[in-house]
Amino acid sequence: MKTPELLSKLNRFTSRITSSVRRVPELIFGNISWRPPAWLSRIADQWNRLERAYPRLVAPAVIGIFLISCAAAWTWNWYSHLPKPRKVSATIAPVEVTKLEKELKFPRLLVYFSESAARLEDLKKPSLQGVRLEPHLNGAWRWIQADILVFEPSEDWPADQKFRVIFEKNFFPRHVSMERFVYETRTPPFSVAIKQLEIYQDPTNPTRREISATLELTHAVDLGELDRHTQLTMVGGSNIFAPNESAPHFTITYGLHRRLAFVGAQTRDEIEQKLQIPSVASMFQIDSIQTTIARIKNGEPKQLIVLNTTADISTRELAKALEIRLLPKRKVSEAEKEAEVESSEDVDQTGEDSVSSSEETDSDDESVGSQIKETELWKSAADVPDDVLDDARPVAYVPLPSEKPQDRQHAFRVRVESNGELYVRVKKGVRAFGDYPLSEDYNAVVDVPALPREVQIEGQGGLLALNGERKLSIRSRGLSAIEYEIARVATTQINHLVSQTEGQFQHPTFQASDLFNEENISRIALERQGIALKNNWKANYSAFDFSDHLRKPSDGGSERGLFFVSARGWDSLKKKPIKAAKDSRFILVTDIGILTKKNADGTHDIFLMSIKEGKPLANVVVDLLGKNGIPIQSAVSDANGHCAFASVDKSTRERTPVAFVARNGDDVSFIPYAREERQLNFSRFDIDGVDNVLPENLDAFVFTERGVYRPSDEIHIGIVVKQRNWQAQLEGLPVETEVLDARDHAVQTKKINLPDTGFAELTYQTANESPTGLYTFNVYLVKNSKRSTLLGSTTANVKEFLPDRMKIETRLSQNAPRGWIQPKEMRASIVLANLYGTPATDRRVSARLELAPSAFSFAEFPDYVFFDPLFDEKKDRQDQTVELGENKTDDAGQTQFDLQLERFADATYSMRFIAEGFEAEGGRSVTGTVNALVSTLPYVIGCKADGDLRYIEMNKPRSIHLVAVDPQLNRIALANVTANVIAQEYVSVLTKQESGNFAYESVLKERVAKSEKILVSANGLQYALPTDEPGVYVFELRDDQDRRLTKLQFCVVGHGAVSRSLEKNAELQVKLDHAQYNSGDEIAVSITAPYAGNGLITIERDRVYTQ
Repeated sequence: MKTPELLSKLNRFTSRITSSVRRVPELIFGNISWRPPAWLSRIADQWNRLERAYPRLVAPAVIGIFLISCAAAWTWNWYSHLPKPRKVSATIAPVEVTKLEKELKFPRLLVYFSESAARLEDLKKPSLQGVRLEPHLNGAWRWIQADILVFEPSEDWPADQKFRVIFEKNFFPRHVSMERFVYETRTPPFSVAIKQLEIYQDPTNPTRREISATLELTHAVDLGELDRHTQLTMVGGSNIFAPNESAPHFTITYGLHRRLAFVGAQTRDEIEQKLQIPSVASMFQIDSIQTTIARIKNGEPKQLIVLNTTADISTRELAKALEIRLLPKRKVSEAEKEAEVESSEDVDQTGEDSVSSSEETDSDDESVGSQIKETELWKSAADVPDDVLDDARPVAYVPLPSEKPQDRQHAFRVRVESNGELYVRVKKGVRAFGDYPLSEDYNAVVDVPALPREVQIEGQGGLLALNGERKLSIRSRGLSAIEYEIARVATTQINHLVSQTEGQFQHPTFQASDLFNEENISRIALERQGIALKNNWKANYSAFDFSDHLRKPSDGGSERGLFFVSARGWDSLKKKPIKAAKDSRFILVTDIGILTKKNADGTHDIFLMSIKEGKPLANVVVDLLGKNGIPIQSAVSDANGHCAFASVDKSTRERTPVAFVARNGDDVSFIPYAREERQLNFSRFDIDGVDNVLPENLDAFVFTERGVYRPSDEIHIGIVVKQRNWQAQLEGLPVETEVLDARDHAVQTKKINLPDTGFAELTYQTANESPTGLYTFNVYLVKNSKRSTLLGSTTANVKEFLPDRMKIETRLSQNAPRGWIQPKEMRASIVLANLYGTPATDRRVSARLELAPSAFSFAEFPDYVFFDPLFDEKKDRQDQTVELGENKTDDAGQTQFDLQLERFADATYSMRFIAEGFEAEGGRSVTGTVNALVSTLPYVIGCKADGDLRYIEMNKPRSIHLVAVDPQLNRIALANVTANVIAQEYVSVLTKQESGNFAYESVLKERVAKSEKILVSANGLQYALPTDEPGVYVFELRDDQDRRLTKLQFCVVGHGAVSRSLEKNAELQVKLDHAQYNSGDEIAVSITAPYAGNGLITIERDRVYTQ
C-alpha cells in the first residue's frame, strides 16, 4: 500500500474517533452552550483594540509583567528564608479570686516569658524597678525564675478591672528583644452566691423564727451597699412579717474578714433563690422512720426505732404521743398460697443443680430467728385492719436522750424477741418546739430489727491477771456451741511476735500473714464448748478457762503466758464453723504490769508492779531484746520496782530494739519498744513546754539597750549564754555573731570567745546612709570552725526622726476613761493645727479603726473576773482593720468621722481610732490615736473567789463575791436575778455516723442541780458554792429574760462516785491543789478514775525525778 493512501486512511480513522469522542458528552449531558458575561466581552474587545493599536508594545508588556511576577516570587522566597531575629514573648496567667481564709493571702500576678529575660543582678532583688501596673496597685515585682516574673500585691485586687503591665526598655538585658512592652489582663468580676437559705428556729426562744441566708462574696463591699441591692419578697399573698415592721425585713451581718474597702464593681447577673415557708399545720411532720441495731460501749446490740421530724421537739414530749404494737402474721389468701407453691417448685427445680463446697457454713442465719414469708408481711399501715391492730401486743419502749434538748432525730429502744412487724403510731396534737402541732396521726409498719448471730470476747484490752480466775468472759447469741482456737506463743519468740506485727496490742496484725503468722511461732490447740441455748434472741454468757493451757508441756514445748485466742460459732449438725460469728484476741496472762518512760536523752525508766497486789515488784529481770532475740541490755528492778536502761537510739540491724521483756520466775510479761499504739494520748490535755530540754544544751539571751536607734547611732548588744543545768564551763567557747540590716543583708559577722561567766557584749556602728527598718542580731554556736546551732536572736529598729510641723488632737463623742462606751452614734473629732497653734485648714486627714475582740478587765476591781454575755464560743472573732476614708479640715482645722460602730454591736471590742493629718505640700504627716472599750451592754457582773475554783475539797466552804458595774464602773444593784448551779455529766446518746449507721457516743450534758433567786446589792453579794458532792459544776446568773449574765466553772474533789464519760479509754483526770510549789511544799493530788485500780505518779521534766 502506498504511503499517501495509508496516511489518508489514518486521517479518516482519526477523524471518526475524534468525532465519536466529541459526541460522547452530548449523548450524556446533551447540548451545552456558554456565553461570556458582558464584562468579559468588554475586556476582550478592549484587549483586541489595544493589540491592533499597539501591536509592538503588547508582547513586551506581557513578557515584562511575567518577569516582574517571577522576580517578586523569588524575592519573597529569599526573604522568608532569611534568619529571623529572636523575639521574646510573654503571657499573663489569669488572676484568681482571693480565697476567704483567716489570714487573707492575695493572689499573685504571674508573667511567663518564652525564654530567660531577667538580668542576673535582678534575680535576688526583693523589689524591681522598670515595670509597673496601670492602674496602680500597691505591691512589689520580683523574679522567681529567670523566665517567670511575679507581682505580689499588698492589697486585694479590685473586681472586673483591666490592668496593663508596662515594661521599660532598660528593664531587660540588651540581648533580649521583646515582642512588645505592654500586656493586658483583667481581674475576675464581682459575684455573689447564695450558699444556704433556710428557716431558723431559735433553740432558746420558741417565738423567734428567722429566715437565714448565707451569701458568699468574691470581693469586699461598702457598708450599706449590699443592703441596697438585696431584696426579700413573698411569693403569693401571705404576709409572714409583723404588721408594724417596715421593709426591708432583714439585717446583714458579716462573718470572716469584714472586707470593707471596696472598689465599686457591680455584679453582672442577678441571683435569686426561693424558700418555701411552711404553714403552721405543715411545719411539724414525721419525716421518716426506720429500725436499726446499735451497739452500746460494751458491744451489746440494742434494737432501736428512729424517728426523724421536720421540726425540733423534745424526745420525751414525742414519746407521750407514741404507740408501738407487735403485729401478728398476715393471713395468706388462697390465691397467694397457689402462687407461693408455684414459685417454690421453680426454686426447688433450679436448686437441684447447685452444690455447696464451702468449708464454712455461710447460712442465711446471720440474724437470729426464722424468716417470714413475703406473703405474711403487711404491705403498709393502711393494710392493717382495726381488729388486727386492737389484738396486737403493745411493745414497751424507752426514749433515749439526744444531744440537744430539742432535736429532729429521736431514738427509742425496744426489746422484741421474735420476728415480725411493728405498727408505729404518733398521735396528732403533739406540739413541737415553737408550738407547731402534728395535724394528723402518723402511722407506719416497720420490721422488727433482727439481732445478729454472734460471739464476742467481753471487755477490752489483752491483759489477764495470772493470779486471778484465768477466765475469759464470752457473750454469744443464737449459737449452740463455740469452737476455740488457742495458739500458745513461745516466750522465746517475742522478738518475732513484735517485729512481724503491727496495730493494737490486743489485735496485732501480721505484716505478711501469708508468709509468717501465729502458726510459725506457736503451738495450736482446738477446743469446743457447748452453750445452753434458751432461745435465739437472748444473749448467753459463758467463760473460757485458761487453766489447762497454762501448764508447761511435758515435751518442753511453748512456755505459758502469750496466746492468740479465736472464738467462732460451731454448727453441731453440719460439723463446720459458722463464718458470720467470730471474734479473736491476743491475751497476755501475767501478774507483771510494765510502764516505760523515755527521757529526753534517750534513756528509759522501767516501772514494774504486781497486778494482783498493786505493789512494786523487786528483783525482776528485765531484758531489752534486739531484733534477733538476743538481749541488748539487762537490768534488775529495785525495791520500788524501778530499773533504768541506757540509750539505744543508735542501735541498728540485728541490735535494733523491739521489746522490753520482764521475767519473774515462770511469769513473763513484755511491752513493745517505742510502738506508737502503746504511747499515752495527751491530745485532750493542756501540755506545753520547751522542746529542747537536754541539760547539756545551750541557750542564749540576746538583747539591746533600747530597741530603737537613729542612723549613725552605735548599737550595743548584750549576750548571755548558759547551759540548761548551769554546770557548763563556758570559758573560751567560740560563738559567732551576725548582724542583718533591714534588707536582710549581713553587714557584720564576728567570732568571739565567751568568758567563764557567759556574758558578752557586741557593738555595731550604723552610718548616716544605713537603711532604715528592722535589724536582726543572731548568735550561733561554732563547731569545727563553722557556724552551727542558732543559740538566740533579737531585733531592733533603725528609724529616721524628723520634727513634727503640725499638732493633732483626737477625741471621741463619748468618754469613758475607766469603763466602756456605747457604740450608738459614736463619732471621732480631729483638730489639726500648725506648730504655732494656728488652724491647719484644708488639710487631708485619713482615719481607720483597729478592732480586737476583748474581755472586761478593770484595774479598779483587781482579782475580779468579768463575764461577757456577748461572747459566743462557736463564733470565731477576728481582729479587724476598717478604713474610714479621707476628709478635709475646715477653716478651724477640724473634721469628723462617723465610726458606725453599730455594725459591731454583737461583740465586745477593744477599739483603737487612728487619724493621720498630712501637710499641704507633701507626704509628711502627724498621727493621733485614741483607745476605748466598746460594748452595747448596760452592765456586767464580776466574780471574785476566795480560793482556787479548780480544786475545792468536798464539804470545804468556798464562796464568790459578785458585783455589778455600769459603763462608768459605778456599782449598781440588780434584782430578780436567778442563780443556777449546773452539774456537768456525760450521757450516752445515739448519733448517726457518716456511714449511715447508728452508734452510741458520750456527750456532755448539763443538769441544773440548784436554782434560786438572788439580789445583788450595790455593795455586792457573797455567794456560797455547794461543795457537798464531788464533780464538775458551772455557776451562772440569768436575768428575768433568761439571758446569761455570768458563768464560771468550779470543781469539787473528794472520795465518791463521779459521773464520767462513758468512753472506756482508761482516761484519768488529775487536779493539783496549787498551780505552783516551792521546794519542800506538799503536793495534794485529786484523781478521778474510770474504775478502781493502782497506778504510778511521777514528777518529771526532761527526765523522771521521783516517783
